[in-house]
Amino acid sequence: MIFNIVFSIFLGISSGASLIEKIQSDINLIVPGVGSEKIILKEESGVIISAKGYPDSVSEFEETKEFFHHVFGIDSKFKILFNKIYYYEKQKSVFFIHDNIITAIAGMTNNRITSDAIDLKKGIEYFIFGYGNNNLTVLAKSNDKNRDKIYLYPEDGIAVFDDGNDDIIDLYIVFPVVKHE
Repeated sequence: MIFNIVFSIFLGISSGASLIEKIQSDINLIVPGVGSEKIILKEESGVIISAKGYPDSVSEFEETKEFFHHVFGIDSKFKILFNKIYYYEKQKSVFFIHDNIITAIAGMTNNRITSDAIDLKKGIEYFIFGYGNNNLTVLAKSNDKNRDKIYLYPEDGIAVFDDGNDDIIDLYIVFPVVKHE
């Protein structure tokens, strides 16, 4: 399976397909800082409905919310803003939108592979081995350090979530890359 994915990525590169075209045509491809779930970050939200159909639910907020604080109750230096959420239950994806622009894409499946050839099904340890400890921030969802952690790579534009400290990636999120100041 992984050979097929890597081979198809190689074929896409050799055929001259752009990274954007690869994301839009391959549901399994995650490109940190760029897009996933066939959607590109920083585009207008109308492309989501065009590509995926109408969401199962839409949440709109009058005030701007921050992802880590309002969704997980964690304060982080890094902020992902949104005032609208599109939720696709069957497709296991969530899109965060701020002023009609896609600011983050979350996937609730680990049946995905990053453009760096990291297979999410192999777990948190494998993911960290692939991306390294540099620029890694670990956020805990509770005071219990053995539970619910978010592994955040702001300079790569990706975070993965491990609920229950079982080495399984339960959710991933891609967002625009944050440059270190």
